[in-house]
Amino acid sequence: MDALPDGSYEAMVLDLRSHPDDGVVRVDLVITTGAHKGDVVVVRSPDIADDPLLMGLPATLTVEGGEPRLRLQAGGPWTRSGPPEVVPAMKPHNPRLAALDLSMQLSRTQEAARLTAAQQRLLHLRLVLGGQLPASAAEPARIGPPVCVVFEGWDASGKGGAIKRLVAGLDPRHVRVAQFAAPTYDEKRHHFLWRFWPALPGWGGMAVLDRSWYGRVLVERVEHLAGEDQWQRAYGEIMEFECTLAAEGMILVKFWLHVSEAQQLRRFERRQADPLKRWKLTDEDWRNRRKRRDYESAVEDMVERTDHPAARWTLVEANSKRWARVRVVERTCEAIEAGMVERGWTVPATLQMPLDD
Repeated sequence: MDALPDGSYEAMVLDLRSHPDDGVVRVDLVITTGAHKGDVVVVRSPDIADDPLLMGLPATLTVEGGEPRLRLQAGGPWTRSGPPEVVPAMKPHNPRLAALDLSMQLSRTQEAARLTAAQQRLLHLRLVLGGQLPASAAEPARIGPPVCVVFEGWDASGKGGAIKRLVAGLDPRHVRVAQFAAPTYDEKRHHFLWRFWPALPGWGGMAVLDRSWYGRVLVERVEHLAGEDQWQRAYGEIMEFECTLAAEGMILVKFWLHVSEAQQLRRFERRQADPLKRWKLTDEDWRNRRKRRDYESAVEDMVERTDHPAARWTLVEANSKRWARVRVVERTCEAIEAGMVERGWTVPATLQMPLDD
């Protein structure tokens, strides 16, 4: 392996594993900036805790004379013995997630302006598809294709806040939000897709799903709640299910909200400290963090195997809640407009809203 040249490198902790014989911990880091971006660096040390909560934390690795010095956000610095090793062949094992720029953000003013514009546009589109307004002066109002927006994402990734902004400008009679947790005993007696049918919108309707049928290939896969034959088969079943819905006219919009492991930890800690939000945090949430690598692999497989022309995935950089909320509403508008064009519907022109006094 090549030695990492002297210099300072921004990195992120990928994994920590202690050797059973001598207790020396192997720290795997991925370089996040510069010419070595994407390279995995291995640092070994006997004086760092093998703590899974450190995974995903940003780190600064300084190399002087071949000697590394590692500073983690959680503490440090610690001096390491021996030069760090670079493993050029080991690129990030989750290419789609790793490619997201989690530094994307907006100021409060930028968020307010873009969110207001996107919400007004969504309201107009919703009224047209709901048959309340005509798409143009040359045609009558009529109900349009149904819209179903699906949300998946990490715990504490901001799904609830994004959904709140998505539906904030809509009449409650014109949209339905459905939340799905673990299936009940009776639901388990049916095919896993059975319980989602009642929540799907009909023509002229819109539904927003907080979690969905993708639980089969995410939590049920990782937690062994479904057999391998079941979750492997589910990719094809989901594709056929979504294609059937799209063939009947439904516009499907799918979001994965992605946050770094370090950002998720910060949000967990804030929830724990807030008596009015503590209820959102469970032992299961903490336990799932220890399986982050397994969940990342499941997400990558999910996106690779269920992203298709009838229902594309949108991966949202959600470290900044402002950015994520605006991205979700704007992308939903884009997807609805594209779906209208594909189905031969006139896309209404953007309305000129009157200025406030």
